[in-house]
Amino acid sequence: MTAEELLGIADQLFPTGSEGRSLRLFGGLACWRHCPKTRNLFNYRPKDIDVFAPHVDMLPLTGRLKKLGFGFRMRETYKGGVAHRFEETTGSEVDVWVGSLKFNHRIPADSRLKFDWPTLPLAELLATKLQIHKAEGKDLTDAVMLVAEHEVGEGDHETINLEPLARMCRGDWGLWRNVRDNIDRATRLCAQASTSLSDEIAGNVNQRLDMIRRAIDASPKALRWHIGALCGRRGCRYWYDVEEFRK
Repeated sequence: MTAEELLGIADQLFPTGSEGRSLRLFGGLACWRHCPKTRNLFNYRPKDIDVFAPHVDMLPLTGRLKKLGFGFRMRETYKGGVAHRFEETTGSEVDVWVGSLKFNHRIPADSRLKFDWPTLPLAELLATKLQIHKAEGKDLTDAVMLVAEHEVGEGDHETINLEPLARMCRGDWGLWRNVRDNIDRATRLCAQASTSLSDEIAGNVNQRLDMIRRAIDASPKALRWHIGALCGRRGCRYWYDVEEFRK
């Protein structure tokens, strides 16, 4: 399926009203949806749909997916809860992650879902990419694309809100460390993509990444951040391993 077709299917998964209140699109397709101006500058198209919900009645969601041609394939646990995979005959997949956004690090999002729909708010969407331990490939591309398309600052309307990014990093040294490292990786990726990005876009990306870096560095750190820093700098593991779905 094309990215456009997947986006059309995703739009049908998010009913208005209470049934769809907790469902949010995230992952590459959510980034692609938010970036109509810059997505064609990158040689990348999402191939799957990722849906997050703190809690959801899977029965009606399974029914909607079945009508759209996606049959249930498997159910597996992950660090944050339970993941359900659905598959379509061409190989496209829908993964429904129920619980919390806990992958290499936990991204607290439940209380902020109300600030965007049908995707995660941009700050949390970007954080799911920057929390990855040694992000690369499409995840870094997603991060650069989001930053290229959106201002950073206050508020959530088509803006990457600095406050929740700083808040989630101030209590978790490991998350701060991986976000910091991935900002550096994204900066290098932007330089490597200079042939496809205009000077204006590249300049915006570098400026906005630097604003995010300064915001998470300047935020007052909690005691657990300092304890995590002591452990991490002594070689202790500061991220969770992410389990892969069985093939």
